Amino acid sequence: MTELLTVKNLQVITKKKAIPIVKGVSFKVERGEVFAIVGESGSGKSITTQSIAGMQAGNLNLNAEQIQFNNQDLQKIKNKDWLNIRGHQLGMIFQDPMTSLNPTLTIGKQLMEIFIIKKKYSRKAARDEAIRLLKSVEITLPEARLKQYPHELSGGMRQRIVIAMALALSPDLVIADEPTTALDVTTQKQILSLLQKLKEERGSAILLITHDLGVVAEIADRVAVMYSGRIVEQGSVEDIFNHPRHPYTAGLLASLIKEDTDRSQPLYSIKGRPSMAHEIPQGCPFADRCPHAMNICISHYPATTQKQDHQVDCWLEEVRT
Repeated sequence: MTELLTVKNLQVITKKKAIPIVKGVSFKVERGEVFAIVGESGSGKSITTQSIAGMQAGNLNLNAEQIQFNNQDLQKIKNKDWLNIRGHQLGMIFQDPMTSLNPTLTIGKQLMEIFIIKKKYSRKAARDEAIRLLKSVEITLPEARLKQYPHELSGGMRQRIVIAMALALSPDLVIADEPTTALDVTTQKQILSLLQKLKEERGSAILLITHDLGVVAEIADRVAVMYSGRIVEQGSVEDIFNHPRHPYTAGLLASLIKEDTDRSQPLYSIKGRPSMAHEIPQGCPFADRCPHAMNICISHYPATTQKQDHQVDCWLEEVRT
């Protein structure tokens, strides 16, 4: 596979107080793969992807050594040029389908305008494409759905429509920001299967944002674990799940309920709380919660250690070697 998106040393900082939100994040997404970024709420996952798509809030400054997508330097893209990138090359699936859809417009109007505005289709051709899209995401009675408003549909159906909109123009990369949040388990399974199917049929890469390790195990090829604005570990899903090297990753995995989990014992949890954005420790931000913390962890942030395709930021790597 070839690289589709390359991000090197991405930093996002507040304009007023210069508080770093995202701190030197680097990763790549290859064509046709599912790359997941996982972490607790507030770890910087969504801000990272919004910044890549040129959608960061106005009170934030962004800089990076490189943000390369489809052989384009996204840091040099002007506002008017983003219109040609979003939709055509880059699709977005937002976390809450109810707020992603316009409650005052029918589903048909919202789907059709994609083709009318972006591809200059006639209304009839746009309607035909809208029906085809709804069928592709396995929505029944698509002709009837075109006449309905978002509030008349279930959460799972709204999410399918948001996915259809993101994939309408067959983008090379789809950013899916927690696409299964607030959905029941059965609907989550259906949405994940749908994303996998559409990825295989269309060849689009997916950048998946989630806090659910079960979702990662279900659909992702590679995963990056994010904590306090940094990627602390990344590698293949199989390697990360079977051989976690960062104590935070190990803690997340230990907190999952498995078939062999002893139900008579309390579920494992990571002690303490994540550091706030304005709390900028000198060393590793996980040090005060880490059962293996050493003095150097408190005073200095560790360098990235790489073994094959497995990267980790942890002083324990020196002890292990």
